[in-house]
This record gives sequence, structure tokens and C-alpha cells, in this order.
Amino acid sequence: MQKGLIFRFLSSLYVALVVIVPFSVMFRMMLYMESLCKKGAIDNTEIPVLYVAKLDSGMEAPRQQEIVSQIANLENVAAASINLPIPAWPGDSDQEAQWNELWKTYLSPLLYATCEIQLTDTSLADRIAGQIESVSGIVETAWDQDDFDRQVNALTPISGEDSFYSRLFFFFIAASLCALVASYPIRFRRDFAVRAGLGGAGSQINPELIWIRLVSWQAGWSAALYVIVYTIGYQLFPCPSGQIHLPLYFSLLWKGVLMTAGLVTAVCLIGWWLPADEINDISAPHPAPLEWERE
Repeated sequence: MQKGLIFRFLSSLYVALVVIVPFSVMFRMMLYMESLCKKGAIDNTEIPVLYVAKLDSGMEAPRQQEIVSQIANLENVAAASINLPIPAWPGDSDQEAQWNELWKTYLSPLLYATCEIQLTDTSLADRIAGQIESVSGIVETAWDQDDFDRQVNALTPISGEDSFYSRLFFFFIAASLCALVASYPIRFRRDFAVRAGLGGAGSQINPELIWIRLVSWQAGWSAALYVIVYTIGYQLFPCPSGQIHLPLYFSLLWKGVLMTAGLVTAVCLIGWWLPADEINDISAPHPAPLEWERE
């Protein structure tokens, strides 16, 4: 009895379709997650692009704060601050105030501005330096281009790998879908549903309603299997804690569900309209046996 139920359940599914598509999409999401982990590791260990700007000497504190706010509001600038590198007073404390005032009069304040590490264009980094230097009250701006190029070189292979895997996944899934369509079961084709009266198709029920039920069944189980294998992969994924957040988990979850359901629907749509010539061979009347065959 139990074996009969299992057989009926499997016979109502295109098992290869329900298994191959969810696992393929899951592997693609895991590869994408791996690239995010690598980029996150670089973001956590590397120092963001740092700009150092020299201000006019003797500038009043309110004007310095105006410049800081102006630069902090520039696009791609994460933060800005003022630093006045006054040497420590080596003498008695009663003369320290005079020492500081003297240095403030003749020493030029330094403004430090940090930029996001995600910048990968040297021309954009140069343009930001030019925007900082164009602010009134700033004499000159410097930044470490060699360090920036080193960071970009570390991120470039990761982006290249992700693009490569995206193209590889496209060709793999295209080949898999072609194979699934070519081997689409005859019992799920329109001709078979009409001739066999599957679910009343062709008599009282529109065959396309049968197709809708068929797609809902196949896509539903495929999406459910994707949710299971993706969740297991997410839990077992070897990524440092804190780099893969729940919003990303749900984003890739829903993206994978929609991709899985869409691919399964496409295969079922094409397979539904495939001709089922095998039915003619099955239903063709057998010729009467010849005289010598009877003997």
C-alpha cells in the first residue's frame, strides 16, 4: 500500500526536473555567497581610501568645521575630521597654553577624509581628491594611490570569478533545460492529456486547466525543495560569523524561489506542446495474424 502511494506520487512528478533545477539554482547562490564573503573579508581587513588635505594656517575653528561638513557631504566620502599635529610641550605646564597657541598660529591644520573601499575606479578616486582640493581654504590634497591600486587588484579577481560563474551557470542551466525538454515525459504532454482524458481534459475540461494544475504541482515541489537545500547550504556555509546577514539570506531565498519556479514553468510550457507521436504507436490496431502465424 505504502509503495503504491510512493509510486503514484513519483509518477505525478517529472522527478528529474524537480531535482535538477533547485539544486542548480542553489549551487549558483552558494557561489554568489562565497564571492560576497571574500569581498567582506577584504572590507574588514583593508583601510578605506584616505585623503589628507592641508588647510590655510591661522584659520578660525568655525571655518574649519564648515570645511569639514562640506567635505563630509561630498559623494563617496564616508567621514571627515580635523587634526592639528601640535608637538607635546616638554616644559612646565604653566607655559603649555602659550606653546599650543603659538603652534596654532603658524601650523596648518590637516583634514582627513575617508572614502569607501568599494571604489574600483582610479579616475573616480582622483576626481574625489580634486573635489576636496577645490574647497575654499584647502591648500593641497594627497592620497596613497599605490595602496588604493593594491586594494582594487585584490577585489578585481573576485568580481571576475563571479562573472565567470554567472556565464558558466547560464550555459549549464541552458543545457540542462534543453535536456529536460527533450526527455519530457509523454504523460505530461497535451496530446496525451486530451486522448487519455487526463482529468477530463478534452471532454468537459479545458486542457490548459490541466496544464495549470500540472505546473502548480511541479513548480511548487521544486520551490519547496529549493528552500530546503538552500537553507541547509546556508547553515553549513563556511563563512565567518556576521558577514552573511538575514536580509541577504531572505533576498537570495526569494530570488532562488522565483528563478526555480520560472525555469520549471518554462520547461513545462514547452513540454506541454511537444507532439506525442508515441501515442499513435500504442493505440494503432494490430494487424490480423497471418495463416502461418496461427499454425
